[in-house]
Amino acid sequence: MWVDLVTSQKTQVPFKYYDLPVCKTANEIGSNKLRKNLGQKLQGYQKQEAPYQIKTKIEVPCKIWCVQTLSSKDLKWLRALIERHYRIHMNVDGLPVLMRSSELNYAVRGYPVGFKAPPSYTTLDKDEYFLYNHVKFILRYNEADNNSIKVVGFDAHPVSIVHSGENGEKTCSHEISPSNALKTFQPIRAKTEENSQESALRIMYSYEVSWEPSQIAWADRWDIYMVQSPDDEVHLFSILNSLMIVVLLTGAVATIMIRTLKKDIATYNEMQAMGASEGLEEEGGWKLMHGDVFRPPARFKLLLCVTVGTGVQITASFVLTLVCALCGFLSTMKKGQTLTSVILLYVLCGSVAGYVSARLDKFFECKNWKKTSILTAAGFPAVLVSMFLFLDVLLSFQGAATAVSIWTIMILFLLWLFVSTPLVFVGSYYGFSAKKIEVPARTNQIARIVPEIAWYLRFPFSFLIGGILPFGNVCIEVYFIL
Repeated sequence: MWVDLVTSQKTQVPFKYYDLPVCKTANEIGSNKLRKNLGQKLQGYQKQEAPYQIKTKIEVPCKIWCVQTLSSKDLKWLRALIERHYRIHMNVDGLPVLMRSSELNYAVRGYPVGFKAPPSYTTLDKDEYFLYNHVKFILRYNEADNNSIKVVGFDAHPVSIVHSGENGEKTCSHEISPSNALKTFQPIRAKTEENSQESALRIMYSYEVSWEPSQIAWADRWDIYMVQSPDDEVHLFSILNSLMIVVLLTGAVATIMIRTLKKDIATYNEMQAMGASEGLEEEGGWKLMHGDVFRPPARFKLLLCVTVGTGVQITASFVLTLVCALCGFLSTMKKGQTLTSVILLYVLCGSVAGYVSARLDKFFECKNWKKTSILTAAGFPAVLVSMFLFLDVLLSFQGAATAVSIWTIMILFLLWLFVSTPLVFVGSYYGFSAKKIEVPARTNQIARIVPEIAWYLRFPFSFLIGGILPFGNVCIEVYFIL
């Protein structure tokens, strides 16, 4: 059994399992770790050996595993974790732990640290916090023809209970009746009679293991994790909403273009029938722009070259990642592998960014290819690293498990310095050596004056009008992301 991060849906700060005041493993904590790839290190993926002793098809009755003395600081922190709905995640044979109820028809990953009881339940003046200090693990399995065991289900049922006895004694019980429930639950409080200051609280942790045969096939063991959630219909509505907006916009643009072209063609046919010469033709409407479409920008030429090159690099890395996933080179079961592939492919696509930015720099006649190459190599990574380091410092102060070590940051720096940057300069060399980009229309020497536009096309109305449709596409999904 492996333990993972302790996470919450109310906050984005996860913690390590062994940061909690729980039982430790018999050997040194962290000595039995799985090797992590770069993506796992960046995501703070911590998979360590669980403290529980489990053997195949051997039932473990209620066993008091260890006794922990919690200080007032630990008690305060546990209350905060319970208040923010933190859940403990474990897995066996690749299956995440589930809390499921056939009566209530629900299944959710992980189990909570504890629960909060309102004053209406405890008859106290304020909310009371209770700790889940006992966990019953249920492992469902089926047997193959060669007498091998396949785990097809992994459930956990946490219980809050006050034990009587010392470490190692099997004295715990789960028969909790409504009359003695408050006396049986394990509250997170310890107050002395002399004053109201909290003292240390002694808590006994226990667990039990139950093995149950199951008819679920090995290939179907993930079906319970894929059960339709209540939010699926909302996501389907969001997808249909996006598709309808795309179809309507496509139809509107096509209708406008067809009407415009039909009108121009009719005018040309009429002029040809009347025998008008080409010299008398007057251009109007959209045809007036052909002499200014390919004009280099008057300002921010360098910025445009760098951003276009970086955008092509990002697009190439994502497309290659999708191709690798479709070809079966990436496994979604291995956490962090996709992120590792994106980073490595982004680094290897540096030559593409250098080539594109160099071609645009030559077309715009910026005459500063060295500066363009340096900014292409360092611009986007510098922005990302600045944001990443700022968040990493905040997470480090919070003691979060996702805080990245300095060695991982050094690996990223070396990848950028010795792989990405040389490839950008190689791409820039070939880009400047290539022929200058040729455009299909001649550019006028004098730029045409832009006429005055209507009030509803100016700032801030243009921002609002232009943002309504994209917001309509993503508003539902953004709600769930936030």
